[in-house]
Amino acid sequence: MYTFGKGADGQLGHGTTEDELIAFRPVEALEEHHVIAIACGYFHTMCIVAGSQDVYSWGWGEHFQLGHGDQHSKPVPTRIDALLKMNVKHITAGAYHSMACTEDNRLFVWGTNQYGQLGLVDTEIEPIPVQNTVFNQPVTLVSAGWWHSVAVCGMCILKLI
Repeated sequence: MYTFGKGADGQLGHGTTEDELIAFRPVEALEEHHVIAIACGYFHTMCIVAGSQDVYSWGWGEHFQLGHGDQHSKPVPTRIDALLKMNVKHITAGAYHSMACTEDNRLFVWGTNQYGQLGLVDTEIEPIPVQNTVFNQPVTLVSAGWWHSVAVCGMCILKLI
């Protein structure tokens, strides 16, 4: 996997906050992995690696959008332990929140929920991925915007906010 562009908050995954303005550079922490999905948020990045289907996140973490349970930024890809063995098939990153769908169509959400963008019954911050059980149908796909999200449930589309 290669990253390039603005790196001010470690979102490029190189262990620094340096920009890569002219050329792209491999993310060394993931060189031994086969990345099968990526998602870029405001100042954070996520990926799924093949085989284990583990999810890694890195970059700015002030709003718990990295899913590691703290507000620390991570300048290199760090596995999200709360999603271990969940068989994640799809990820998405908003400005300050993130979401993941599993092979068995469960939805996990985390980060800021100020505007209800996590689709939960309250607007509390979720520091680690929690399963969203509000929908009574399997969630097959999600997409996160700046302060909102959209979920595809079975044959319907639900706008979370």
